[in-house]
Amino acid sequence: MKHKLISPGSCLLLFFLLSCMSGCSSNLEKTRSFKTIFDHYRNKDGVVAIGFPPGLLSLVLDQDDPEQVELKGLMRELSSFSMLIIEEGSGTGDLKDDLGTVVTDFTTRNEFQDLFRLQSGGDDMFIRIQEKDGMVREAILMMNADENFTVIDLRGNIEIKHFTRLVEGGYLQELTQFSELDL
Repeated sequence: MKHKLISPGSCLLLFFLLSCMSGCSSNLEKTRSFKTIFDHYRNKDGVVAIGFPPGLLSLVLDQDDPEQVELKGLMRELSSFSMLIIEEGSGTGDLKDDLGTVVTDFTTRNEFQDLFRLQSGGDDMFIRIQEKDGMVREAILMMNADENFTVIDLRGNIEIKHFTRLVEGGYLQELTQFSELDL
């Protein structure tokens, strides 16, 4: 009985097809961009997805309000703002757990550093950052509190002092209220 070998050309074609099939799928376990996570979750039931140019907020923030002045300073340094909110409701528990795991794995895999973490009872909040040359290039804020689960991704050239002031002043909750603005 004679055995046929696969030709080198057939092996290359098979390898190429398998590579394309694995590369074409959205693999959240290996992604290096929060945009992939945002795009994956934004159309799911129970998820509110918000993304906008940060400069747009200067039009609606009140210059006389000290909380909003700090947020305005932060927004000037951003190139990108995106937020995912899962509101408490039926069937969102698994979605919250799934998104929480994906974001935690993403920040760990991409070597984000913990800047701030608060855990109290069922509430959990953290800020993880990527720094380069003394500036924060990307920050992920994850808040699991009250009835909402919120993940915020901030990108730009951000001074660390903005995060310090947001935490010290208790203004982090203000970021989640962008979903309520009438733009």
